[in-house]
Amino acid sequence: MRKMATQSLLHELTQKQQQTYESVVDWFLQNMPATYFRQTSQEARLEHLQAISAMMEPSFFVRAKNFKADSDAPVAATRDIVLKLQRASASGREVTVIQPGSAVAGTRERRHNLLAVLESLPPADGKLSQVKVFNSLDRTLAINVFAYKRNRDRDVATPADAAHILEYAAAVQCGETSDADSEYALSPSPLYEPEALKQYLARCETDYAKASHPRRFLLQRELYERVSGTEGVAVHVEHYEGAEQAALPSAQMPDDTAREAAAGASQGGSQRWWVSMAMANVLPKMALSQVVRLLEAYGMEAVRCHLDVVADPGNGNVTMLRVLAEPPQDPKWQSADGWSALSAELKRLKWLDTRVMDLALDEHPWMGLARAEVVLTLAACVHPALHKSNPWAFSDAQTQEWLSDVRIARHAAAIADLYAARFDPAAAAPMSQSDFIASADALKAVFVKDVEVDEAQALLCAMVDAACATLRTNLYMPHRYALGMRLDPAVLLTQRERADPTKEVPFGAFFVYGRRFRGFHVRFRDIARGGLRIVTPNTAELLAIEQARQFDEAYNLAQAQQLKNKDIPEGGSKAVILLDTTSTSRAGKQFAARKSVKAFTDSLLDLTVDTEETRTRVVDLLGKQELLYLGPDEQVVPADIEWIVDRARRRGLEAPPAFMSSKPRSGINHKEFGVTSEGVFVFLDVALKERGLDPRSATGRPVTMKLTGGPDGDVAGNMVRILAREYGAGVSVVGMADGSGCAEDPKGLDLKELLRLADAALPIANFDQSLLSDSGVVHDCSTEEGIRARNSMHHRVQADVFVPAGGRPGTINKDNWKSYLSGPGGAPSSPLIVEGANLFVTPEARQKLYDEAGVTIMKDSSANKCGVICSSFEASHHSHCAQIVADVLDRLRACARREAELLFREQKRSPCALPAASERVSRAINDVTDAVAAALVAAVPEELAEHTRLLLPLYREHLPQSLADMAFDRVQARIPPAYLLNALASCLASRLVYAEGVAFVAAQPRERLGAMALAYARRAADVRALADTLSAAAGVPPAEKERAIALLLAGGARTSLGVY
Repeated sequence: MRKMATQSLLHELTQKQQQTYESVVDWFLQNMPATYFRQTSQEARLEHLQAISAMMEPSFFVRAKNFKADSDAPVAATRDIVLKLQRASASGREVTVIQPGSAVAGTRERRHNLLAVLESLPPADGKLSQVKVFNSLDRTLAINVFAYKRNRDRDVATPADAAHILEYAAAVQCGETSDADSEYALSPSPLYEPEALKQYLARCETDYAKASHPRRFLLQRELYERVSGTEGVAVHVEHYEGAEQAALPSAQMPDDTAREAAAGASQGGSQRWWVSMAMANVLPKMALSQVVRLLEAYGMEAVRCHLDVVADPGNGNVTMLRVLAEPPQDPKWQSADGWSALSAELKRLKWLDTRVMDLALDEHPWMGLARAEVVLTLAACVHPALHKSNPWAFSDAQTQEWLSDVRIARHAAAIADLYAARFDPAAAAPMSQSDFIASADALKAVFVKDVEVDEAQALLCAMVDAACATLRTNLYMPHRYALGMRLDPAVLLTQRERADPTKEVPFGAFFVYGRRFRGFHVRFRDIARGGLRIVTPNTAELLAIEQARQFDEAYNLAQAQQLKNKDIPEGGSKAVILLDTTSTSRAGKQFAARKSVKAFTDSLLDLTVDTEETRTRVVDLLGKQELLYLGPDEQVVPADIEWIVDRARRRGLEAPPAFMSSKPRSGINHKEFGVTSEGVFVFLDVALKERGLDPRSATGRPVTMKLTGGPDGDVAGNMVRILAREYGAGVSVVGMADGSGCAEDPKGLDLKELLRLADAALPIANFDQSLLSDSGVVHDCSTEEGIRARNSMHHRVQADVFVPAGGRPGTINKDNWKSYLSGPGGAPSSPLIVEGANLFVTPEARQKLYDEAGVTIMKDSSANKCGVICSSFEASHHSHCAQIVADVLDRLRACARREAELLFREQKRSPCALPAASERVSRAINDVTDAVAAALVAAVPEELAEHTRLLLPLYREHLPQSLADMAFDRVQARIPPAYLLNALASCLASRLVYAEGVAFVAAQPRERLGAMALAYARRAADVRALADTLSAAAGVPPAEKERAIALLLAGGARTSLGVY
């Protein structure tokens, strides 16, 4: 009996399964699009059929077969199931997701259907390299295929793989395609020539070439060409005409073309459009998600999708995306013109911050992406100043919460509209300044009346102020990477700071808001140079802290740079990019960092280059051209430097190499040659001698030292090399800390091991612990104990000298400076600090350490100035590189020693903390520079020519010898006039202050300072000539002659002026 029951059940199940298979296969062949059969293997199709059979009852396919896609009544799904299939491939893994389509009850109302699939994909080894999304013609089923590449070996396409493409291309070149008379026909192109296509095929994967319709392939080849070698995005939109007519593989069923065309027409095919995109260097999954998200925000369904990745040698890769989009019934989508605005937004997606998309697509769909971007840019711009006035009320989270409120958002959108109108280059009647201010005041009046929360009101008013302070914006640049603004810098200060006469307002400021980042560039003179750094907090809490202090960091570093740059023609500047990588992997962090550098610097170029495009797209309220000079700082890599210079060249910037220093092949790489560390070492050497310590002595004990910054870092790693070169066994490094951890040994860390780490670019946590003494230890930051040890090493470890050569600004500050007094009886752990890192010790902490413990501190703006001096010396003479570098290093050491010795003379003349003396020296030189520059600008042509002849020899002496010998005759022809005037003024100022001291300058009336300095230069030239005459005189004993010349040069110029 049981056997009969079993056989009966098996028979019944078999019959039912057979019915299911028959229904599924019949439906499958009728409803899956032709491209599905072209782009999937027989093995994959069988797997899909089995999965579909498991998902649905036979009755579903009967209902689906009778379903009309334009019906309002969806098909009821027997089983609402989503299946995920995984299969191994030769080069990685393939994941297939099969789910009910949009016509099935329960799925039509689901938002972001494909987005949900993308977000739910299981983790996979390798990178997403191909996506195929197929919706059945009746829209009852979706099959999504995702291919991941596990290794770097590419399965390169061959001409045999693309025979159908080459055949079609030949027909296009001859005008013999079946669609030659159509408006969609491709025109002949050199890109379609056989050799050109074969070269391109070598960049493509086999599957891409084999499965691509030939017309699609050639169209995407054109898009590829538009973005290859760039970071751009190209978009092409065309009407859907059913299956494309040409070169269909034999595997396709004979009647597929007519069947798909008919199905397309019956299901609204006349409303479907192909959206083709080529996107340089994007994350494929993220790019696809963004595109689908935007299309769905416009009520469109991604009926079909193809994604492939094509190599772009030397530049990365290009993601080729093609989406069949079905828009809602709306007349604006009936023609290509209606797609122009959407196409522009698709181009911007790569660079848009996720928060912009959230605000515009989810929270306030009425707002639009452009307005949302302006709103968030203005809010982020004013955030640091508002936060200082009330940290609790103006947290970034609170700001986002206010902007999520529709009432506040509508007011913010009104600000964005005013901003856009003010800078619209196509406006029939440009808005006058008076009308703009009146409109801004009217908005503020509305806020006061309509917004009850005072802090929200203050936010909106501050955003209006930022709009009013904008002098240029790249809002209307068609290919911009981020939204940038040139601002009146006063808007970035608090009301209290603006009222403080001691708070210097910067000369200029830029703010850039982009994908996952915000950036400030601050400068204190028109012509200024300073580093570009990237800050990447590890947690959301740290990110919030850095967002609040970002402008202050840029301001303080630029101000320190202004003091540091006293020896060169450029004033001080700093750029700080704050990047949100709190939820990314290490590889993702690097990817985002490279993108942020590109977006930030390209936005600066938008606002500074003078081209036909910028003249027509950027409304200029500043009224003058600006030149910016950047240099590499934290987390900026050589690839960034090369890209920035190349981009400046492509964008038409005059003298693009000057835009970014430390170029690997034409500049002097700071890390390779240790230029900053060479100067730090000189200050260290002079300071040690002042303290009676001589590491070169064979009889004394080794000088002990601790450093922050790892052996893989620029300043710290090169300090290790220089210490070994100059001091050898005379120095003992007893502590070193970096981001990886710290190593401590009171008997000295093995110097050869430190050199090994520096040469291998390895952090301190890689120190070989077998080389430690019994008292030594290595702490790794992978543990809480290691983090605490690393964070306190600079306070705890006892040494003769501490060299901060890395670390965050303000590490030793007014709240924790007492921790540094950890020696016996409250003595400082190191009585001498030489600041290789910027702002490691805050001004308040410096003064406290000097007042309470007598700590001698060589200030950052003095000690590490040689890096920026080197940047101003950069040359492009590759054949003379070795000699130029040697001469540059000699000049840097001389510049450092000249100031270090002056600082101790000034301290003895007027006892004070060395940082105060350093600031006095810097301000004295900068005051003279400004005064002389103003006098040169005011001079009539004849006077200017005379002053130039007088000062040019000083500029020649300032340059490294070999560089001057090779290029000085071109100085006046090649250097911009404004820069040359600054250079002449700076050289005279440095010469005067280093020779005569700070008191000499301080004694001069400010209004006469420029004239006095020029008179000094004339007298100094006369004295030099007299000294040369004396040197050539006969009959004077050499010793007396030498002494007389020394006295003459030491005080002759000042004495002849009668100024004491």
